[in-house]
Amino acid sequence: MSSEEIRPPAAYLRLARDGASPAAESGDSGPASCRTLGDGELKEALGGKLLEEAYRLLAACRKESREGILDTSAELLESLAALLSRHGLSIERALDLQAEMRAREGGYTRGILLEAGPAPGFPEWVVEGAPSLILSRIGDEGLLERIREELRESTRAWILSAFYSPGILNLLLDDFQRFIKTGGDLRILLSTMGNITRPEHLTHLEEFVPGIRLRVYHPPGIPYDRQPPSFHPKAYLFRRRDGRGAMIIGSSNLTLAGFRENIEWNYYTSVEVNLPLDGPSPFHRAVSEFASYWDEDAADVSEDFLEGYRRRWTRAARLRRELLESAAVFAMIQTLSRKQNLSRFPPGHFDYIVVDEFHHASAASYRRVLDHFRPRFLLGLTATPERMDGRDVLALCDYNLAAEVRLLDAVDRGILVPFQYFAVHDETDYSRITWRGTHYDEEELDRVLIDDTRTGIVAANLRKFVPSSGKIKALAFCSTVAHARYTARKLADRHGLEAVALVGGSAEEERAGAIRRIRDEEDPLNVICAVDIFNEGVDIPELSHVLFLRPTQSFTVFLQQLGRGLRRAPGKAFLVAVDLVGNFRKAHVAPLALRGYTSVEEYRADPGAAAGLHAPGFLKSLPRGCHVSPDVDVQTPGSATGRTPGPSRDLATARRRNRSTRSRRPPGLRRSGPPGVRKPPGVREARPRRSTSLPG
Repeated sequence: MSSEEIRPPAAYLRLARDGASPAAESGDSGPASCRTLGDGELKEALGGKLLEEAYRLLAACRKESREGILDTSAELLESLAALLSRHGLSIERALDLQAEMRAREGGYTRGILLEAGPAPGFPEWVVEGAPSLILSRIGDEGLLERIREELRESTRAWILSAFYSPGILNLLLDDFQRFIKTGGDLRILLSTMGNITRPEHLTHLEEFVPGIRLRVYHPPGIPYDRQPPSFHPKAYLFRRRDGRGAMIIGSSNLTLAGFRENIEWNYYTSVEVNLPLDGPSPFHRAVSEFASYWDEDAADVSEDFLEGYRRRWTRAARLRRELLESAAVFAMIQTLSRKQNLSRFPPGHFDYIVVDEFHHASAASYRRVLDHFRPRFLLGLTATPERMDGRDVLALCDYNLAAEVRLLDAVDRGILVPFQYFAVHDETDYSRITWRGTHYDEEELDRVLIDDTRTGIVAANLRKFVPSSGKIKALAFCSTVAHARYTARKLADRHGLEAVALVGGSAEEERAGAIRRIRDEEDPLNVICAVDIFNEGVDIPELSHVLFLRPTQSFTVFLQQLGRGLRRAPGKAFLVAVDLVGNFRKAHVAPLALRGYTSVEEYRADPGAAAGLHAPGFLKSLPRGCHVSPDVDVQTPGSATGRTPGPSRDLATARRRNRSTRSRRPPGLRRSGPPGVRKPPGVREARPRRSTSLPG
């Protein structure tokens, strides 16, 4: 970048005298052009001219230049006269008022200076367009929206960031692409400080933002596998179409955390124009400094650079893994429920029993365990208490709720990772497929879902919305066995995404092997295409994507499938959920579930729910760090069919009974979290003996 490319915009938007010619107003920036301003524009320009001449007068006074003071005072008076005239006033009237005020209050000859501290009611002057602070709280969209707005108004953009994560690119991808397609010049300068940014994330930027100019701070003479000096700026600079400069300087890195998950302070100004004052404007200085780093101290993201950085990053990642190793122990209900195993333990052997997936508690294997043991405290855990078959599992716990934490609440409290939900239009015409009362005809469904174009859309969106760390590790929920096998084969053969299909009949060794492979960063497996399995009970915390490739028919199933990817894991900041949304029956299930509803009946009973995802404030009410693509359309569930889940009544009964038993607290419920953590809403006192908790 040469100095010619980054000249200050001072030559633009300069108000000239009526008799001036473009040639007379030309300067170092090249020839000027003239246009005539409207009344409103002229009033604004005259106000700016007063500021310009007032500063020039101040500069002349500091230099004690009598000639300069006189000349600039004349310019200032002319500007003032023009401004007064535009407002229907005269300079003669202003001079008369000056004389009146001098006679009444005196002038400014005695050098009296008022000094006062802040006090209630002290006037606060706010100048429109003046620099401001963007104070981002967790979940705020202010910085994101400001950058989107500047990209729409600008022709050039420069971004410096110490760290980068692809989660923020998912949210800015369309804006970056649109900016470049309309002729914008986008340059991003990153660093490898702390070996945090993954090598593959650097290539992803160039791949999915064609035309972007990307470099990494790495001064010459330092091998690429060695750490360069720390580079820690965060700046977003924009050259607007009207010649003005705008800049955001602050604490936010180009990361999802920097934009939405942290408390950040950023300084923003959009008035970098026309007043160079004592020297280059701050905007000009910032762009010049960027050019210096870009030209002299940065490296292209070449294969040589990536090879060296990968060696450095791998060493650091190996050390991080060694520090984060942990272990867990599980007991299977299928094993414990066997008669020979139950007979080894007397009924009172265990003080506490915790039963996961408690919505299955009415099944024979669970009932054998529950009927055999008599613990001091029984805790049941389930994310989906509303069973579609109407069975009342809460009765097994005497309707005693220890706590209720729904899935969205768990995300908001940091128990689960946030999700980024992207609805992708599915052109399949489901109205032509026979409905069999509770499901679509499988053979007809196969004929429309087994489609090369559809699989290509899946592959494109997998690559478009990248994970927060590591390789793509996706779990795709398919409709039929044939659909799962076809999708896996086409993803691998045509789109370069290693995939396997797992179905209900797959051997246990095959399932375990696929899980090991997808969790292994060094293994090329990217996608598991599943049908009839993995809705629940599987634990793959490292999953980066969940793909909904089948018509979703149940709130319970949707939440179970979404929940498969929400487990926390080292380096995992969010889950990407891609949903192929079409005109299938019950297409309303996913958007209503994202609003927190557990059934159509609950939705219909809410008088303020009719607006669906378009309700005012809905996106702001999402859990912290979550994103739902704004083009999701909630279909009216007026034609919904199927059974009504029964436990909604049971949950209400349980809550009422809780209120009458608050004074009796079971062992182990002394607090709901670590010391000092406020008890979350929804936690109730529970009576001894048996209880159930409903997280997620």
